[in-house]
Amino acid sequence: MAKKKERFSRGLFVVEGEKQVFEAPPDRVEGIFCTESFAAAHPKALIPGITETVSDRVFAKMSDTDTPQGILAVIKMQETCPDKIYAGSGRSGEESDDKDHPQKNRYENLILFLEDIRDPGNLGTIIRSAEAAGVTGIIMSRDTVDVYNPKTVRSTMGSVYRVPFLYTDDLYAELKKAKKNGIKLYAAYLQSSIPYYEADLTGACGILIGNEAKGLTQHAAELADERIIIPMSGSVESLNAAIAASVVSFEAKRQREN
Repeated sequence: MAKKKERFSRGLFVVEGEKQVFEAPPDRVEGIFCTESFAAAHPKALIPGITETVSDRVFAKMSDTDTPQGILAVIKMQETCPDKIYAGSGRSGEESDDKDHPQKNRYENLILFLEDIRDPGNLGTIIRSAEAAGVTGIIMSRDTVDVYNPKTVRSTMGSVYRVPFLYTDDLYAELKKAKKNGIKLYAAYLQSSIPYYEADLTGACGILIGNEAKGLTQHAAELADERIIIPMSGSVESLNAAIAASVVSFEAKRQREN
């Protein structure tokens, strides 16, 4: 299922490698395929009734990678409804009881809003670092690359299962909705901005990250409550979108833990 149209027509995507196969939520696993050599080396790891063994030659044709790891799984797609992303995780000091989204922790909402991210590796890295930084949800414009693109899935290293996300046909309307839900918006923007570490990221907030080449649109930036920038040395003008999202997300984590 390398093509997006086929993935979405079936509501399924493929993951490869032990880590991503065995971290998949069991109720979303449609099937597991492994090579005969993998089955012989890992008999206790395979699931009876779900796992199908194929020859190395057949598996090589099924795999999307140049060096197949010998096991892949077909997984059901899943998006989160907006209300769950905006629901937050309760008052500071309380653990979330939302079993569907175990990465939600004791902190206020921390949402990433992504506008037209086009590189699948960038999106995968954003999702992976988002989980590590305690991000509670990701909302993406419809023109953002497909989360279930094989390269994106590989780059998440399993975080695609645990970070709530959704796509929206109208990102601007979603930003306005977030503000009505008490979420303060910070736009990563090069003009008229304050250093990101001077922003108060301890409350419920959203971080806006724009396209790799063009950055945020002016309209999106204008909807933010504040604009932030990552000060840099040398002749570098801007950072990769994934790095920028990670830097600001971890600053929020730092502030919230102090």
